[in-house]
Amino acid sequence: MNDNVHYIQALDKIKQNQLTAAIELLTTAIDEEATNPFYYNHRAVCYLNLNQFELSLFDMNKSVELDESYAYFYSSRGFLKARMKDFEGGLADYEKSLELDPKNEITYNNMGLLLEQMGSMSRAKKMYEKGNEIIGYDPQKRSNKENILDEKPEFKPEKTTEKPTEQAPKSKKKVAKEVFSKKSSFKEFLGFIRNGFKLKKDDKK
Repeated sequence: MNDNVHYIQALDKIKQNQLTAAIELLTTAIDEEATNPFYYNHRAVCYLNLNQFELSLFDMNKSVELDESYAYFYSSRGFLKARMKDFEGGLADYEKSLELDPKNEITYNNMGLLLEQMGSMSRAKKMYEKGNEIIGYDPQKRSNKENILDEKPEFKPEKTTEKPTEQAPKSKKKVAKEVFSKKSSFKEFLGFIRNGFKLKKDDKK
């Protein structure tokens, strides 16, 4: 268990979709431990879901600066840049993420979505196919009752399986992983993302 009480409390607020409160707690945690890249990344995701893109980008840049070898930091920043219409920047981050983690099907999916926005349908299709290949999914084997020709890939948020680093020891990794990879604790937090980043009334508390 992470011994930073403010970080622990922030993760709980995130699960409750109380993003403003989570940001305040993460800011305190950063004041206490400014070299932990995961604190910045979690705060960046909160800012992203509040549509405060510049603040989110600042924190995502900081997380990459503190750990340049962690694929998720690049993929999350790539998603943010896509939201900011910086398509080339987003594409570069996705490519770097896949260089570090070439077996991540979610990054392939999100990169495909970005390439669609850029009008590169053939490259997007290759990204979707690669992602499907990794998870062993063949759309041709689906029931004929489903209209697979008109189907578009659903956005899936990146998994954050933290690797051990000096800034984020194993105990901290366990806490963050619980929030950002387990469906049981991640479901509410990702509600906004799957709902097109539309916040509920109690999200802004």
